[in-house]
Amino acid sequence: MRADLAAYATELGLGTDVEVPRAFGVHRRRDAWIWPMFDADRKRIGARLRLDSGRKLSEKGGRNGLFLPGPTLWKGYGPLAVGEGETDTAHIAALRGLDVVGRPGCTSCTDELCRLAVGRTSAVIVSDDDRAGLEGAWSLARAMASTVGLVVVVLPPHGFKDAREWLTARRHAGRTAAQCTDELLELVERAFESGFCVDRVEVSRG
Repeated sequence: MRADLAAYATELGLGTDVEVPRAFGVHRRRDAWIWPMFDADRKRIGARLRLDSGRKLSEKGGRNGLFLPGPTLWKGYGPLAVGEGETDTAHIAALRGLDVVGRPGCTSCTDELCRLAVGRTSAVIVSDDDRAGLEGAWSLARAMASTVGLVVVVLPPHGFKDAREWLTARRHAGRTAAQCTDELLELVERAFESGFCVDRVEVSRG
């Protein structure tokens, strides 16, 4: 299983970082990788199945929930980042700069995310760079604003469709996880200065 999970981490673009999928409880079942989904109380309520064929299915009898890492990647305080989909969420978690939770789609699990965010002083919603993703992110931001002091929506740099594509490219360009985290947090800090807002990640291209 260790070798299989290592190969899967590489397939996801995470290199040798096996700790990320392990922290999310990812495991193998026959011809699929299983991503458990939880409610805000960390009760398992379903799973996303990623078949070797590339298809995505939901676990029979389950329902949509959150992709939540275990304690090795979860501090329980500070800004809360929200990713769209399990792979984007895994790439943000690999930065190890923020607590990150994922939702299976751009409009799902709003109530659970609002419950999970109670007590947080700020939240960062990382949207896909498309209309549906941004509309879903803004809808979530409006909902979370009632329980979180500051909410910001961020997009990947121009030319990248999502967080996975952006962060994979940055790693291939030789950027470390710490450098990617600094780039993201610099944007977030600027955006928080104006409160509830949306901005686009702009990175140096040296």
